[in-house]
Amino acid sequence: MKNQPIRFHKLHGAGNDFVIIDNRSDGKHARFDGKNAALIRRICDRHFGVGADGLMLISEDTDSDFQLEYYNADGFPGEMCGNGARCAVWLAHLLGVTGRQCKFIVWGENYEAEVLENQQVRLKMNPPTFSAERQNLQSLCDNRFPEMGWLNTGVPHLVVKSAENLAALDVRKFGAYFRYHPKFEPEGVNVNFVVPESEHQ
Repeated sequence: MKNQPIRFHKLHGAGNDFVIIDNRSDGKHARFDGKNAALIRRICDRHFGVGADGLMLISEDTDSDFQLEYYNADGFPGEMCGNGARCAVWLAHLLGVTGRQCKFIVWGENYEAEVLENQQVRLKMNPPTFSAERQNLQSLCDNRFPEMGWLNTGVPHLVVKSAENLAALDVRKFGAYFRYHPKFEPEGVNVNFVVPESEHQ
């Protein structure tokens, strides 16, 4: 698609922003190649490109209203992104791809959503999955954190319970440590730190 303009939309959802491309075949525009990681990185670059947390492609699907591909800002495929999916559903409705109720597919997984008033979208997430091998992970950090658990909500998450105030915790240091730990290879993991507000939590 050298020297061809790229038609795109820019949407924001709950603090995240996305470039979304209508990648349906219309006979007028070349399809965007999701394998072009370098181009996705350029588009998502906040200094030299459009700037975004990720890029999504909306295309046809025979068994649902549309198919959605999600790519992280590094140019590589990402798993299910709830905020991104809500933005894509709203755009698909705006473009006339779906009605207010819709079904769509993200990397082979089925999802349902509903477009509400005031540009709100209700997304039905699939039940999270758990891995017995990725529970009770306190030993990964010399038992510094009292509880840790892994689950996948469409995207892998590590929930870390901390006895420290988050303001005093080096979130960047420990977040990077866990995200790239060999235990979570090859996909890595999103790290969430929580501090209970009472002894019953």
